[in-house]
Amino acid sequence: MFGDNGLAYSSGTLVGSASPDLFSYLFVADVVCIIVSLIKRNALAAAILAFGTAFGAPMELSERVFDLRQKLTVFHHVGVTDGDGFMAPRLRFTHLVPTDSYQGSIADGFACAALGHKLKQHKFLFVDSDETLVELLAFSDCKNWFVALLGFWTRYSLTRQFKFYSGLRGKVSVLGTLEELVDFAHLQIHYVHNQAYLFGRLVQKGLTAHVLTYKLHAKLAPALATYGDRTDKRLRPP
Repeated sequence: MFGDNGLAYSSGTLVGSASPDLFSYLFVADVVCIIVSLIKRNALAAAILAFGTAFGAPMELSERVFDLRQKLTVFHHVGVTDGDGFMAPRLRFTHLVPTDSYQGSIADGFACAALGHKLKQHKFLFVDSDETLVELLAFSDCKNWFVALLGFWTRYSLTRQFKFYSGLRGKVSVLGTLEELVDFAHLQIHYVHNQAYLFGRLVQKGLTAHVLTYKLHAKLAPALATYGDRTDKRLRPP
């Protein structure tokens, strides 16, 4: 957990770009697969993120279903793919902030599904009855790993609280601190999959200004400076 200063930056500010015009809903079907590894243990496919409403019915998060602006203050997602096909290296980021009127409506957590399949709920991603969701941020390669941050507040606390999750090939772990989450993402992006260059391309497209994106960017800065747009050699963690 960390304090309320975690949201010191405006959610409309972008890391790597000054223009919010990069918010393109044309990426929905592809980019929101960031949470795909939350539901499958082995074979992973593209996914669609969904909210569970207070009525217990998962709702697909797509402009094809409802106007996102009615439910979300921030719906920012960017993705990059190096090549073609399902096995092409890719990296995705999403940041969701519900509107004030919708914050208390998320009682059944989140769900996502492979394209064309029934939505499935992620039982570990939830807010308790006395918690109000503030935001969700996540990075994923859509095949092997993910990290997710849930921000929430309660009537018993004057500061925002956070939950941290990581997933690796279907195995989900609850992390204790933001630093652990950043370290896990850094390990997967740079050392395991040699994809720091993909993170650099995400930055060029624009990431929302948040303590998570700033810390991960700082952690990957040496790799970005060394390899530029492309990582060509496999490294081992120190």
